[in-house]
Amino acid sequence: MWRLLLAFMALYLLSFLASESSEMSMGHFRELAVGLVLFVLTLLIGRELNLPMMYRLVTLSVGVTCAMAMFSAKYQDEGRASGLLEDPNVFA
Repeated sequence: MWRLLLAFMALYLLSFLASESSEMSMGHFRELAVGLVLFVLTLLIGRELNLPMMYRLVTLSVGVTCAMAMFSAKYQDEGRASGLLEDPNVFA
C-alpha cells in the first residue's frame, strides 16, 4: 500500500510541475499531502489510543461547538447559527 501511495504522490508531483496553473495545483497538492500525513499519523498512533475515549471527546467537542453556535449571539448571523465560520452559507 505504501509503495502505491508514494507512486501516486510522485505522479501527482509531476502533474503539479507540468501544470499551467501552479497556484491551484499547489493548493490541491498541499491538501492531499496534509491528508496523507494525517492518515499516516493516525495509523502509527492509532494502535496505542483508547478509541472509545477519543469518540467521547470528539462527540463532546462537537456538541460544545454546536451549543456555542446555537446559544451565543456572537456566532449568529441574522438568527442563523454560523459557528466559528464567518458565513452561515459556507456548507450550504
